[in-house]
Amino acid sequence: MEYAGTATSIIRREPIGVVVSIAPWNYPFMEMVWKAIPALAAGNTVIMKPASLTPTTTLELGKILQTSGVHDGAVNVLTGPGATLGEVLVTHPEVDMIGFTGDTLTGRRIMELASRTTKKVQLELGGKAPFVVFDDANLEAAADGAVVGGFQNSGQDCTAATRIYVQSASYDKFLNMLIERTKKFRIGDPSSRETDLGPLVSEDQRSKVEEMVASGEKEGARLVIGGKRPSLPSPLDKGFYYEPTIFSNTTQNMTIVQEEIFGPVLAVSPFDTTDEAIEKSNDTIYGLASSVWTKDIYKAMKGSSSLRFGCVWVNEHMPIVSEMPHGGYKQSGFGKDMSLYTFEDYTEIKHVFVDMTDLTRKAWHYQVLGPQ
Repeated sequence: MEYAGTATSIIRREPIGVVVSIAPWNYPFMEMVWKAIPALAAGNTVIMKPASLTPTTTLELGKILQTSGVHDGAVNVLTGPGATLGEVLVTHPEVDMIGFTGDTLTGRRIMELASRTTKKVQLELGGKAPFVVFDDANLEAAADGAVVGGFQNSGQDCTAATRIYVQSASYDKFLNMLIERTKKFRIGDPSSRETDLGPLVSEDQRSKVEEMVASGEKEGARLVIGGKRPSLPSPLDKGFYYEPTIFSNTTQNMTIVQEEIFGPVLAVSPFDTTDEAIEKSNDTIYGLASSVWTKDIYKAMKGSSSLRFGCVWVNEHMPIVSEMPHGGYKQSGFGKDMSLYTFEDYTEIKHVFVDMTDLTRKAWHYQVLGPQ
């Protein structure tokens, strides 16, 4: 490209260097692929650090890469607690970049530690996705979408439909539709195709969900279904199960509306106008995913442009398209997983300026050398 008449400019995209890919426990294999493989494909050396609760799939991924022809040393796997091993990696002077998916609190800590050596960071953090249902929507489809989008993976998903906003005329009807669908959920062995809802990842995670449900009741939300541990036969009674739970009469200031729960808990609220729905949806520190349910193209387009989230689904909630970018706004992080955009995250941009004149004395040299 010739932007200066006497030279050609070339843009090079080069590997950053050593990239640490840190994946969460909720989708440990998929998330590590999203983080590590684009970094590797862009020419970087990668250190894969899985969550302490779920290291096995990353170890297996390392074996697959080792036998697939990847050069020795190009991919490495280190397992251990984030508070020790993770912090060592983030602060190590020979690590050039951190790619992290996880909660916002940990993301802030990574940014703080990475700032000591001005490392580049790519963060996909927490979410509190709004699910906006207008009166003209296909309510049957929206109700199915809400329970699937809210309870998939037992709600352990940063894009989960946790805040359900329903236009007032349809509110009671839609709430009853959610309750009826939730009553039919089959809780049990996650390896069985007959199971709709499996356990949470750990005792600590279930305790957190229980604390959040207790806060919802204390703050005045109405518990309409769920809210406790299910009674299951042995050996399932040893799992960290929790019933799918729905609150109505929720308000914006409630903890269950503002904070990420990461469990099978939905907060359902009414709205009257489009502007109110958008204002309530944006009233959060998070900005990862959202959805709008309507047959009106104008409402759909206004929602997609006004909602401050990295993804806006229309009449759908949850599907991820590998060819499209995935990432957040606000405190849901920055940078993108998947698609061409992720390669931009894992490369450095270099400008190469090539003189084409072969002149000894350039015209602009007068600034120092004076006129010829």
